[in-house]
Amino acid sequence: MADARAVLRRYFDEQRPMSDGARASLMRTAAILTVVGLAGFAFILWSVVNNAGAAVLDEPLRQWFVELRAPGLDGAMWLFSLVTGPVFLPILMAVLTAGWIWMGKHAWRPTMLAGGMLLGVLIAIIIRDTVDKPRPSQSLMVLFHPDHTYSFISGHTLGATNFALLGFYVLYSRHKNPKPWMFWGGLALAVLWILASASSRLYTGFHWFTDVTGSIYVALVILGLVIAVDTRHTAVPLNAASEGEGAPVVS
Repeated sequence: MADARAVLRRYFDEQRPMSDGARASLMRTAAILTVVGLAGFAFILWSVVNNAGAAVLDEPLRQWFVELRAPGLDGAMWLFSLVTGPVFLPILMAVLTAGWIWMGKHAWRPTMLAGGMLLGVLIAIIIRDTVDKPRPSQSLMVLFHPDHTYSFISGHTLGATNFALLGFYVLYSRHKNPKPWMFWGGLALAVLWILASASSRLYTGFHWFTDVTGSIYVALVILGLVIAVDTRHTAVPLNAASEGEGAPVVS
């Protein structure tokens, strides 16, 4: 039993020496993301239930994406929908998590990434079965077989957004010498990935605008929770780290 605890401690204990101000800044960022995500999702949910607010954009944007369809775009939209779908993305996450743990000899960060992704799946299922919002007409669905499940929220978009934002966080937050261009460049790539995934769901006719928007707000909540849990678990005072207290620092 002692050996098992030692193995778990080795793989899951991680320290990030930081000042009180840096720790407070991370917790404040986590709180802001969570509040913004909850407020945004509440507005989108109200819009869906009352067919008002942001929901007035559902039909115009659906028509716009239908008119946008062209052979040159079909391949790209098919690819994004496939990659962020319920088959490819879980396989990718399983391989990535196992490979990261095996090669990196630590499990905290890959577990946070995989855990956040799994939390998104559970939330999407609960919301979808609770709200019961119909999808757009099946006659307008292209590139894949028609989907008969409920529409709100978009699991594809939520998975893609979680993967981009959580992946960006767990990588950038551990960089030993982060530069501003790394942050803004990484964030820009994440945003482009999210927009491409959301657009693919609208283009193929499987979701409404409120579906993908609601998913993005949920992802912000999950990101806020992950940052808070990660900071609470790994942040240690600079003086404690210098005195050798606690677990080893994992780079």
